[in-house]
Parts: sequence; C-alpha cells; structure tokens
Amino acid sequence: MSKSLLIFLLSLIYLSSSAQVSDIISVRKKNGRTIKSFLEGSRISFQTKDGEYFEGPIAKIHHDTVYIRMYTIQKGFSPFGTYIFDTLNTYLVNTNYKDIRRISVYPHHGSIRQKLGFLMMIAGAGYVVLNLVNGSLFNLAITDKKNAKTLGISAGLFAAGFINNKFFAANSYTKKKDQIVYVSLK
Repeated sequence: MSKSLLIFLLSLIYLSSSAQVSDIISVRKKNGRTIKSFLEGSRISFQTKDGEYFEGPIAKIHHDTVYIRMYTIQKGFSPFGTYIFDTLNTYLVNTNYKDIRRISVYPHHGSIRQKLGFLMMIAGAGYVVLNLVNGSLFNLAITDKKNAKTLGISAGLFAAGFINNKFFAANSYTKKKDQIVYVSLK
C-alpha cells in the first residue's frame, strides 16, 4: 500500500512540475512599472487598431497572440412562458498583441465622475436659459445685480462641468503613453 502511495505522489509531483505556464500580456507605464498583467483565464476587454472591441476570458496567450473565448448568447422561451438566455456557441478570436490599441485596466474607474460633469453642464445651461426666460417675461435686466450673480453662478457651474469632462475625464482604458508588452515565459 505504501509503495503505491509513494508512486502516486511522485507522479503527481512530476505532472505538476512539467505543466507549461501560459505567456503574459502586461500593461506598463512609461517608466516600466506594471499597471496590470493578463494571464490565461483572466477577463480582458480591449480595442483593436481597427476600432473593434473584444471582451471575454483569455483562453490562451501563445507566440504574441491573444486567444479570447467569445460566446453567442440568445434569448429564448422557457416552458413557463418567460425568457431565458442560453449559450448557443463558443468560439475563439485571436489577435496579435501589437494590434491592440488600448486595454481596459480600471473597469470601475470614474463612472460617477463622468456623469457628474455632464449633469453639471446641463444644470448650468438650464439655469442660464431659465433665468433669461424669466428675465424677459418679468422685464428684469440682465445687468441687475441679483440677476448677474445667479447668471455668474450658473455659468460657473457649466464651466466646472466642462473642465471636469475635458481635463479630468476618467477613462478605464490605457492611455497613449502606456505600453502593452508581451512576456514570454519559455
């Protein structure tokens, strides 16, 4: 019994040591610091240089090529009269890492910040229009001290929203200065 257990453990150690590790796609800053690495099995979302977006789990990274498993999902009827979603097909999409323009490395970054700037611009512009319409209906001058103050505040709100969207826009994708690097582990 102990001899068969020893053979089993030795064969298990041999098989685990001879397993081949998949290659890595790494996103690095200009100074070489790694932002995020993508291995076989991890989820990835990227845009190619042709403008196409792909998202899914990485099936394999081999010889500068990333293989992503894609799913065809369709809505169908259940026996109870409701809808169910079912996977009809799975297939692999391969892309060379040099054809990737940008990769999503921060999936939850800035969703509120992007909406906030847009809402600030709408609120500022809406209040300017509302103030001008009320001023024309009630014969108030635009240069009136109280009216000018509220117009200035609403214009400032619009400007703050514009500046937020223009200069501080949060994007979950890599920037142009970031590098996408292929790391071979052979």
